[in-house]
This record gives sequence, C-alpha cells and structure tokens, in this order.
Amino acid sequence: MLALITGVGRKVGIGAAIAQGLAEAGYQLALSYHPKDDESQQGLSEPQQIVNDLRGCGRALCCQHAQHSITL
Repeated sequence: MLALITGVGRKVGIGAAIAQGLAEAGYQLALSYHPKDDESQQGLSEPQQIVNDLRGCGRALCCQHAQHSITL
C-alpha cells in the first residue's frame, strides 16, 4: 500500500503523526512539505529528521518539498 501525505514538515505536526501511523501499519510513504519547514539552524532539518525516524519502521520513503505557484 502507498500513501501520499502532504504537510510533513514539522515533527509535532499532524502530517508527521499520520505518516508515523501509516508507516507502522505497513504503508510505503511519499511525503511532501513546504520549503520553509526545511530551514534548519543546525543539524538535520525537521523533514529529514521525520524521514530518518520513519525509516526505522522499514518502509520505503520519498520526501520532497512542495513548490506551489498560482497564476491568475
């Protein structure tokens, strides 16, 4: 099973919690987050920390920041 989860940029966010639950249930995950959530002052960014935590569940992951643009 595969799940696409958006908004997985903060470890304390709902997206990360959903990703954790689905990973534990055996899903493979594709994750997306807003680029500003990738800004880190030191060490790993929060999205990268989330990916590292979820890899411990043994599931395949893809994580990429979302690029949105709207033209009217």
